[in-house]
Amino acid sequence: MSEVLTFGESMIVFAPSQSGLLRYINNYEAKFAGAESNTAIGLCKLGHTARWFSRIGNDELGQYILYKIRAEGVEVDNVIMDNEHPTGIMIKELSGSGQTRVYYYRSGSAAAYLSPTDLPPELFENVKILHVTGITPILSDSCHSLTISAIKTARQKGIKVSFDPNIRKKLWNNSDHSEMIRGLIHDSNIVTLGLEEAEILYGNKNFEHLNEILFRSPHLEYLAIKNGAEGAFVSDGKTHYSIAPYPCNCIDSIGAGDAFNAAFLAGILENRPVGECGKMAAIAGALSTETTGDTESLPTRQQLNSILEPEQSIYR
Repeated sequence: MSEVLTFGESMIVFAPSQSGLLRYINNYEAKFAGAESNTAIGLCKLGHTARWFSRIGNDELGQYILYKIRAEGVEVDNVIMDNEHPTGIMIKELSGSGQTRVYYYRSGSAAAYLSPTDLPPELFENVKILHVTGITPILSDSCHSLTISAIKTARQKGIKVSFDPNIRKKLWNNSDHSEMIRGLIHDSNIVTLGLEEAEILYGNKNFEHLNEILFRSPHLEYLAIKNGAEGAFVSDGKTHYSIAPYPCNCIDSIGAGDAFNAAFLAGILENRPVGECGKMAAIAGALSTETTGDTESLPTRQQLNSILEPEQSIYR
């Protein structure tokens, strides 16, 4: 039984051993990443249960990803191992100032062949939240159909829908998917998006104005607008809060939004006030930037609690 269900592509990631242009890098470390699986892992580290579903290549890279995600406590029993299409690849390039550039090699990957027929109804049993991102529906027409079908099923079963646009302009390929993304936001109960994404989608960067616009949706219950090192804004439609950033030593910002999402959803599952959910999320997002991997520095429940309710540690 899992509280949260999510689906989408996870890729093998090659992280360079040092910052600088890739043409001068000789050594890389193999990791893995995917917005949805990152969020699922973050939830599990915080003591919740999550199920991740996808299609990955039945190759050594795919087996590596499956092994790693399962090892973090995420339920992966229904993941499809594709014998015909490969696992996607992502390579990072570190600038040394906390900025990261990514190169995708995911065209024609196994995840692009996900379709509604791959998602059995039993995956939704006992689920409280379906978490979806805007990455999956633009991978292919069949992935878009899968996303719409999953949200429809969640609605029918009374499951809350969580959505993060996760805009990746490199994947948009000069197309404009804004209308589709806005439609998914409109159909969601929980929305987490970046302030820059909000400007792309709504032409506005004013928190209060965005709060007013987004809560016109008949379904929206929780909103979080992420603003990186500047903190965040969270709202439940009745009260809203500015959340201060948590101090950290940022090495790689990729994956911070997924960590934020995981802790925000954890707070909702625990019926915490929206301001407390936002504080948890800001801490998790900040801590996740302190390594070059997307999941290595996601906080455990003990770590998060030690910050929320600090006590003097005994070391000897």
